[in-house]
Amino acid sequence: MKLTFEKAVIFTLILILAISSANIYSQYFKLRRPQSDIDISDVNPWEVSHSIISLLNADKLYSEKKYEDAIDEYNILLATNLLDQDEKAYAFFMRGMCQYILKEYDMAKDSFSSSIMYESDNAVAYNNAAVSAFYARDYRGALEYAKKAVELLPAVEYFYNLGRVYESLREFNSAAESFLSVVKGVENVTLVDPVRIYNKVTNLVPNVNKREEMAKGVIVSLKLRNYEDVLIIEDRDMDILDTVFNATVYDGSDGKKLSVSYNREENDPYHLINSLSWKVESGNTLLYTSRRNSFTIGVFPNNSYKITLTIKYKGSSEKQRTTYIEVMDKGFREVKGGETVRPNMQKPKIYDNAVYEQLFEKNFKLTPSGYYDRFNVMWSMDNMKSRIMTVDYMDSASSLHLLNDLDVDAGIRANLSTLLADKNLRGKKVSIRFWARKITSKENMTVNVRVGNRNYPFSGFDLQYRWKQVSMDFDIPKDAKNFTFQLKIKPGEEIKLDGFIIVVK
Repeated sequence: MKLTFEKAVIFTLILILAISSANIYSQYFKLRRPQSDIDISDVNPWEVSHSIISLLNADKLYSEKKYEDAIDEYNILLATNLLDQDEKAYAFFMRGMCQYILKEYDMAKDSFSSSIMYESDNAVAYNNAAVSAFYARDYRGALEYAKKAVELLPAVEYFYNLGRVYESLREFNSAAESFLSVVKGVENVTLVDPVRIYNKVTNLVPNVNKREEMAKGVIVSLKLRNYEDVLIIEDRDMDILDTVFNATVYDGSDGKKLSVSYNREENDPYHLINSLSWKVESGNTLLYTSRRNSFTIGVFPNNSYKITLTIKYKGSSEKQRTTYIEVMDKGFREVKGGETVRPNMQKPKIYDNAVYEQLFEKNFKLTPSGYYDRFNVMWSMDNMKSRIMTVDYMDSASSLHLLNDLDVDAGIRANLSTLLADKNLRGKKVSIRFWARKITSKENMTVNVRVGNRNYPFSGFDLQYRWKQVSMDFDIPKDAKNFTFQLKIKPGEEIKLDGFIIVVK
């Protein structure tokens, strides 16, 4: 009797421990099961204990970055009947995370989709399915998942991913609306760079009034409480989509005609092009030049023509494409050439020790629509007042005057991301320096530098009525993909800036 009693006690303790462990595990991973659904008579403590241990083992493999082994463990569990609905949702989700990291995007999409079947209100699973579908080049599938994620939870990161999907589908108005939701919730930004999103919006919708009208119809995105497992579509610098142009030869009333056209509206949705120019040559002879988007000229049979399109954009970037046309008695033959890109070799004019400088010269056009300087750095501002001053400057005979006439904090932004590659800044310690002086008694200037997902906030500059150089030091990670600068002042305050430089320490 004593032995039987001890066995009963041990069995009861094991049962209590198994059920308690299951409850702790469920709470820890936020896998909540309604209490009314639990029938203690249905619980097999040995199976519960086994499933919990197996999930913990799979999670341990995931934390150790043994993703293939973790996938095998999740697969074994999912092939059994040991998991309840919440646990299945979790196992499919984690399997998707492993597959995504291994760049098995199609399989990751299917895993997140399977997780959704067992937990239909999981916005993170929808978002991650969208990102996986995006990288699997299933853009329409990505769009549906991203829309559902935003519907369940209008978070900054979800709106950002939705905008990136719309970009890839070339639905740029919808992309702008999604990005505007991010901009309106800029204080809630965590994983995405707000300056780059501002730039996207201002380039897609250059007209300030139209942008403000669009903003009235979009909601403010929210900040995620936990974004540990939230996947993000990598941002990409704005660029011309293509330089391919159409060329054809046809019979006109007065002879053969060569018609050439470039679809600028379709290929430049970000409004980056400063100018485009054409050259038509035959042999060593220049026959025709133009700066229009299209043109038509007369040509002759049994002659060859070289057509060159040169596009200047983003400040100092330049792309060129050439096509060769051979005109015959009947028809023509076209040989398309490749695209060439001129590298950006801009150097500082005054500060020899700097890798980048902005002197705010007379041609500096700071506007809410954005301005690309000769280093292909985009500067933009909030809809406040600014002007170039030709008196009271530190160098190059001009300075930038800012007045915040709005009722909220406002200022200027610069997207310095192009410098990461152009000036080889990754993995280095750098310093941003510029001259500043206050005009009002208070200035309360704040600066935020963002590199990758890391923010470097700076404040307490204690500006004076005379010029003072301020300096901010920080590290740039070796894998950094973005680099931005943002300066703000309080309502009613005004300052002057000059000699903005970046120095490698």
